[in-house]
Amino acid sequence: MEGRIAGYSDGKIRGVTSLNGLTTPLYVIDGFPVEKTISDGLGNWVENVPDLNIEDIENITVLKDAAATSIYGARAANGVVVITTKKAGKNQLNVSFSATLTVRPYNFYTGHLAGTANMIEMEKEWAAMNPNLQGEGASQYAQNLLDNASMYSCLGVQAILKHHTGAISEAQMEQTLHELASQGFRYYDDVKKYGKRNVFATI
Repeated sequence: MEGRIAGYSDGKIRGVTSLNGLTTPLYVIDGFPVEKTISDGLGNWVENVPDLNIEDIENITVLKDAAATSIYGARAANGVVVITTKKAGKNQLNVSFSATLTVRPYNFYTGHLAGTANMIEMEKEWAAMNPNLQGEGASQYAQNLLDNASMYSCLGVQAILKHHTGAISEAQMEQTLHELASQGFRYYDDVKKYGKRNVFATI
């Protein structure tokens, strides 16, 4: 209503100079005064706009003269906002519908996510710093870890362990690690491909 009704600003019509009293207008909906007064915890009373769906409003009338006080009493000193809601008409069928649809492109933030190249470097560093993978017992230690695949299921770790058991050569291990490191953010790409498909494009 601001900009359409003279004197209406920030929910107020009259009485903006009141110290502690209410400065908001009285709302009358279908002939019934509606109050939604709450305390702000600082000793002040605040009147909020009544909960009402704007789609249910038929028309709004603003009263701000002495006539408003004579009808609704002293509470109308700050003005009155008279709201009339929509009602069913005899032998009439009117259906109205409104909706809002917002479509935003999905995007994965990968600024601080570890890609496969980072993970492979971490796994190689783990192997280099693991004293159990050095010396004579390294082969048996690596085999024990491979037998417990649920603990070391990473393909990079498995390739390193297989090299220590002699199952694959160093060149094969490096080739496997290189292929794994080149996959980038494959996990997030798979989520994008299978979990973020445009449902409208598949209809």
